[in-house]
Parts: sequence; C-alpha cells; structure tokens
Amino acid sequence: MKKKIFIITLALAAVAFIAVVIFSLLSTGGGNKPSGLKLLAAESTYSHYEIRNREAYLFYTVTLSNETGEKIEHAKLCGTFKADFASGFILKEDAFAKAILTGQETFFLEPGERVTLHLAFMASYYKNSGSPSRELPVITLFTPEEEIIAELIK
Repeated sequence: MKKKIFIITLALAAVAFIAVVIFSLLSTGGGNKPSGLKLLAAESTYSHYEIRNREAYLFYTVTLSNETGEKIEHAKLCGTFKADFASGFILKEDAFAKAILTGQETFFLEPGERVTLHLAFMASYYKNSGSPSRELPVITLFTPEEEIIAELIK
C-alpha cells in the first residue's frame, strides 16, 4: 500500500512539474521571449551620408523602445552595414554611432521609454564612387565593456 501511495505521489509531482513547464513556455511565447528592446523600423529612416577625411558618416533617425522593465545605461549603438561592406563602400561592416547634435556615444533608456535618436554611424570609407545602400542596419546595443545587451533587427 505504501508503494502505491509513493507512486501516486510521484506521478502527481511529475504532472505538476510538466504543467508548470508548459505554462511557463506558453506565457513566454514558446521560450522565445523577445529581449524587450525594440528597433521601431517604421519610425526609423536613412537621412543622408557625407564623406570627411576618408570617413563615411551615415546619418539615420532611429527609434528605440525599452519594454524590458529595466533601465539601460551607458549603451553604445553599433550598426551592421552588410550591403555597404559587400559593395566596397566601407572597409568594415560594423560602425558605432554618435548623436548628431551632442556627439554623445552612450545612451540611456528608462523602462517603458521610447526614444528617437538622430545618429551618425562612422565607418572608414573605401571607394571614391557610389553611395550607401540606405538600408536600416542591424543595430546592436553594447555595454561600456562591449558585452552585447541586445541585437535589434528591423
């Protein structure tokens, strides 16, 4: 009799565990919970580019939304410009951003905040002809120690 009670108790514990796991997966979208940091592509645009002293400045307006519930502090923004690198327009596909008006290189996002940034991504210019793709880059947010916070894809 004690053995039957033990087996029933064990079975109930296993069913409860499975129910908790299934509920957890369903509440997080199947385990693929988004980071909560979002690049709002519909509100982000290419502006123009300039060449200064062999540097390409790619100007964009980028809107980010912080839905993490946590403050993001001192984040650096890096754009990945695969098409511009592949075409030979720039020497490296990654370029860090600065705020156009202030020159600020790190950014803050409060929980629930939505911010529009006017940015210049700087990359070493390669060719003397052609122009950039004008595509919105993949944007990666880094900590000051260059650990990835989030990768934001349009």
